[in-house]
Amino acid sequence: PSPKVYHYRTKLTPHPQEPPPRRQRLAWQGGEASVDYSAIGFLEQDWGDARDASGRRWRKVVDVRSCPIATEALNEALPAERTKAKSGRLSGPLLLRDTTEDGVVTDPQQVVTEVLSELGAFSFRAGGFFQNNSSILPAFVQHVLSAAVQDSPEVLVDLYCGVGLFSLSGANHFQRIFGVEVEPVAVNLARRNAAAHGHGHVQFLAADAANGLREVARSLRSEKVVVVVDPPRQGLKEEARRALLTLRPQRMVYVSCDCATQARDLKVRPTRPTQPMTHDCTLPSHRRRMARTLWRRATS
Repeated sequence: PSPKVYHYRTKLTPHPQEPPPRRQRLAWQGGEASVDYSAIGFLEQDWGDARDASGRRWRKVVDVRSCPIATEALNEALPAERTKAKSGRLSGPLLLRDTTEDGVVTDPQQVVTEVLSELGAFSFRAGGFFQNNSSILPAFVQHVLSAAVQDSPEVLVDLYCGVGLFSLSGANHFQRIFGVEVEPVAVNLARRNAAAHGHGHVQFLAADAANGLREVARSLRSEKVVVVVDPPRQGLKEEARRALLTLRPQRMVYVSCDCATQARDLKVRPTRPTQPMTHDCTLPSHRRRMARTLWRRATS
């Protein structure tokens, strides 16, 4: 379980209240007088009756004065963002990212640094993907790596590697490491993190999963390969699944935040799965991070 149940989340993306389409403001439930333009928070479940010029429906925002799972620093930053929203200076989803080195950041393009105990420092783009519960990351990464290093593999392929969290945390256990990531900004930051950690044997490729796996396969001379897969919620694309089967790694550790897509991806597999290990990264919600290890079946 997560070491923290409350005040663990380091990222919020609240919505400011936008006005309904001008011609239909009074037609919306109760009229414009019922709209709080200083509100920032979550969109209501029900759609409003008004539409903008593009035909998109408009919704009211449920104002969030304080979020019990967000860090104290994020909650302290909410009033300033609410003032900006009321002045009309904000539109679209906002960003508030709390980091150990840079404090609370609201610019999605700013590069920030998070220092994780035992794992070191990792730089990433504030609006990019990085686990939002840093309190559980050291234990979670350790579990994934303990599964990956069994039987002393020589090569690690880190698929959907982001800024290199698994690649660099486990760098001392492998002779060669390939990180594959489709976002060029994340790849550049992964290379920067590798240099900061002093790991020159880690190579990062800017490619989608399937093309990255094919490129890695062309340079491999060892069968002692383990793959760590940490895809987005929609899971692996069909082409990536085929590329994994072609690579034939000795073992795969599949990390997922959606057990349904993980189960779908593992239906066709010449592997022997182990029992999954779950981590409560987003308490008290229903979402879990699940890591499952698969071994290649012996061929007769």
